Amino acid sequence: MHPIAQADANGALLWVKTYPTGPERIRSVRARLVQQTESDYAEVYNSETTLFTPNQAELVYNAELQRYEVQHQNFPETGTWRVTYQAQDMDGVWSDMQVGEVQVSDVVAPPPPPGVRIQAGMNQSVYQIGDKLQFNLHTENGGSAAYDLYAALIFPDGNFYTFGYPLSMSFPNTITPYQSQLDLSTPQDHLILDAVLPKGLATGTYQGCGILTPADADPWDMAGWLSFHCQEFNLQ
Repeated sequence: MHPIAQADANGALLWVKTYPTGPERIRSVRARLVQQTESDYAEVYNSETTLFTPNQAELVYNAELQRYEVQHQNFPETGTWRVTYQAQDMDGVWSDMQVGEVQVSDVVAPPPPPGVRIQAGMNQSVYQIGDKLQFNLHTENGGSAAYDLYAALIFPDGNFYTFGYPLSMSFPNTITPYQSQLDLSTPQDHLILDAVLPKGLATGTYQGCGILTPADADPWDMAGWLSFHCQEFNLQ
């Protein structure tokens, strides 16, 4: 794995070696990034849960150097960024996490997304048990292409759940599409959740999030995310 990397105007080169290696033995190598302080580093990276976050990347195999790498360009804040790497073998089994670090002195923004846009919205910003919660995703500027739509709720503990149409919920930290092969040539509103909040939910800050990808794209690959937006709300 790379030593401590320094991000510049072009981002930072992230790389890691795997054993075994190569596309015949390894299906996928993924990096997830989060800005982190030393005090809560252990809490985040010793956890088995994952964050539903756009700041992740799929690494590509470099046969000459026998490693997986990507030039990552999404560092919206300065400071220390922790990078967790995982490899998936051909049987679908993920490896243990390895942790790297990137130092960012200037903000590095990714290229602007295409015209298609998604906007998450809630009917309130603060809720109590018994209140009615409505979670909506608005889409526009889709043109003639086909898209996959993903909808998720992130809980205060960092676990997330995605929804399927018309109303199903995934296992924790699993990304499943809300709808696939969508025609978004006209503006649309998608009512994801319309429910009374039951007893037993944890208090704290939640987020309702939406993602648009090209049809049949890998939702774990940030490079395929055409638009992403989250809306926070609090449960008291």
